[in-house]
Amino acid sequence: MIVEATEYYILNNLFIHLRDYFSSPNFSKRELHTIARDDIPDVLLANRFLELFSKPREDRPLFWGDASKPQREDKASADTRQGGLYFSRFNLTLPRSATIKRLDPKTITIKTNRLTFTIATDFEGYASLIPWEFKRYVLGLDPQNNTDDYTVSVRFTVSFRFASLFLPGGWDYYRWVESFAEFFDYKFSQGRYFKKISWEAAHTVIQYFECCRSKESQN
Repeated sequence: MIVEATEYYILNNLFIHLRDYFSSPNFSKRELHTIARDDIPDVLLANRFLELFSKPREDRPLFWGDASKPQREDKASADTRQGGLYFSRFNLTLPRSATIKRLDPKTITIKTNRLTFTIATDFEGYASLIPWEFKRYVLGLDPQNNTDDYTVSVRFTVSFRFASLFLPGGWDYYRWVESFAEFFDYKFSQGRYFKKISWEAAHTVIQYFECCRSKESQN
């Protein structure tokens, strides 16, 4: 479940990144195509989060305004309702002739005419260590309740077709690979997140106030 949830998070972020990347008028629509939910059944069937959250609202009775019949599907990319209902449209805008396949339960590959982009998710049950102050003051967790911290790894691999290295132009249609890797690392990496919020400085301040509180309680 952890691997599937992480993989869904990756794919959902890839969908958003590609949508924004190729929204520029500099890209010709004739050089692009969209891979929709129905085009990747092998990927969907192996990921329960992707299959559930991207299922059309017209096929999910709890989304119907009138419980007696389905409503016409609108074009909104995401929808959240009371009770935890969630829908997120899934499609990937990619260079023409690109395909997406599942290599194994933890690995997905996107193959294009110039390169192959592989996404691998690893969860081996290795423990991680999250400061209890972060859990309490940022995540809002009770430090008295035990929580388990684990490491989840995501690995991106890019391999180029040899002949493509000699092509002079058209690389703008493939630079999304580099920009997505940077974009995703910024959102997913624990180290980069802690740096972003200046955790070392915040941790020092928290420790100071915890020390003051402790002294006050002893008086």
